[in-house]
Amino acid sequence: MSEVLALRGVSKGYNRGKPNEISVLAGLDLSLSAGELVALEAPSGSGKSTLLHIAGLLDTADAGQVIIDGAEATKSDRQRTGLRRATLGFVYQFHHLLPEFTALENILLPQLSAGVSRAAATKRAMGLLGEVGLEARATHRPAELSGGEQQRAARAGLWVATRAAMPSRRTRRKSASKTVSEVSGSRLPVGSSARSTLGALATAR
Repeated sequence: MSEVLALRGVSKGYNRGKPNEISVLAGLDLSLSAGELVALEAPSGSGKSTLLHIAGLLDTADAGQVIIDGAEATKSDRQRTGLRRATLGFVYQFHHLLPEFTALENILLPQLSAGVSRAAATKRAMGLLGEVGLEARATHRPAELSGGEQQRAARAGLWVATRAAMPSRRTRRKSASKTVSEVSGSRLPVGSSARSTLGALATAR
């Protein structure tokens, strides 16, 4: 299978050169292929969020490479923003829909900002809402949707991008299993709530 996300020799630390220096990641390597589902479980404070932020291009590493769908992320904010917008989607515990816009408009906005025509964006958005069973609720605002419908609308918005990989949010394992299962059709084992899980689902274009 083709590699869609790779971290090579990634290092990240805080307070470099100071007495309270912390090394969070040291020479980390990670590779995800299309269709692969990975869950990283570790104690709180071990660097899962840092790894998520670097893999999701929300933060930069001190050293190493982040390669998404064959393109290496640089230090340029503009390049990283463009790559993130075109290839990545995020699943959060909260739906993060904009309350003043309808479900349809929430999915339209990222496409319109990327230069997609309104007609094409609307067709794509309605198709995605249909896939999650919300086509009839397209004109409803988030407050008019149930909790489950809000989550489904958010997932429809997730698939707008032509994704190379999808890092999911860090969460307690008891809810991580449910969320990743709903998105991928797979299920993670449920264990101790004292540990937390970082999930990543790599998808084909």
